[in-house]
Amino acid sequence: MSTSVTEEDGPMAWGSTSLWSFIDGSRFFSPWFWRFMFDILRFNFCATEIFAEKSNESQHDKTRDNERLESIGEYLKRKGYSDEFKRYYLIADVAAIWCMSTAGVFKDYPAEALIHFMSTHRLLNTITESLNWSTVKNGSKSYVDAFLRTLLENHHVHLETKIRRVRREDDHSALSLLGDEATVLETQILGSFQASRNEIALHLDPTVLSTKKSAQAAWNAVVPSVQDTRSRTKPTFGEHDPTSLLLSNSYYTKRQICVHDDMYRLRSLPWPGKPGSVGRVIVTLNPVRQPDAIQCRRTYYLSIISSAGVLAARNLDVLNKADNVSYTGAWMGYAFHGGGSGAGLAVANKIRTGTYENPTRFRSGEEL
Repeated sequence: MSTSVTEEDGPMAWGSTSLWSFIDGSRFFSPWFWRFMFDILRFNFCATEIFAEKSNESQHDKTRDNERLESIGEYLKRKGYSDEFKRYYLIADVAAIWCMSTAGVFKDYPAEALIHFMSTHRLLNTITESLNWSTVKNGSKSYVDAFLRTLLENHHVHLETKIRRVRREDDHSALSLLGDEATVLETQILGSFQASRNEIALHLDPTVLSTKKSAQAAWNAVVPSVQDTRSRTKPTFGEHDPTSLLLSNSYYTKRQICVHDDMYRLRSLPWPGKPGSVGRVIVTLNPVRQPDAIQCRRTYYLSIISSAGVLAARNLDVLNKADNVSYTGAWMGYAFHGGGSGAGLAVANKIRTGTYENPTRFRSGEEL
């Protein structure tokens, strides 16, 4: 698994696959560069100290759970991290993972929740080891087949069945589905979760990647240049916030971050020119320019991790224990497949045994 960050129309570009991508020309002699590298090491080794800090706070302040949580931007400012570290390393990487805007990450992604995720997923070990993530051979077909093998003899799956009628029954939003029948508690809790709209393009245009080969990776984030965020708003692919990119003279924009996923690296697809290859397959989220050779386009709504959502997720346990209606989904946690399956299993166990405990929920303070 590898990542890169490239500054749109700017000189900054680095990739986790090569140390030499960091050491480029005049950077080697720039004080800001050595501060940038020092802050990466400092964050990797010291970030988990936040767990002890928040545990002490929760012991002395029992009202903490009802307050807004410290954002990663506030945490980095409190700890004195450099602007280059924030802009070109941590904030960009986090925005790419969750398909959020850099402004959303900076001002509202809870620091404790983020550092816990990075710690448990070994993202704080990137200096001492290279992360190797496995992919399922033959994609989703493999785990669908594995699921089918677990079915009991009296259970049946109907394949290639003729469709007689299509009927609308629900909404993708649980709160919209409840309508006027939602309780005050349901409205308060479910209304705290948000999603971002993301435009996706599947294409065969490798020119969207950095021209610097050492800054090409599996996940490639593109951040607006400092000049771009201060002087102009560029037209983008899809529907984005039309307001100014500026947030109180910061580097961080309201625009969803652009990420190029290189399927050659992520899914071990054949390299162009090799047998079975159809070309350099790339999936681009929220393109800053329209790629060539587009094969298809899609729109996806993805969960936003925020202070309000994390606090509401803690109360979802209360909601799921109190009524016959249960709520589940990846949005209850870090918005990944594992969290979604764990939350679903917890509800299934509630139906079977009458007890509910969600192992994928956010934990904080004394629990960590």
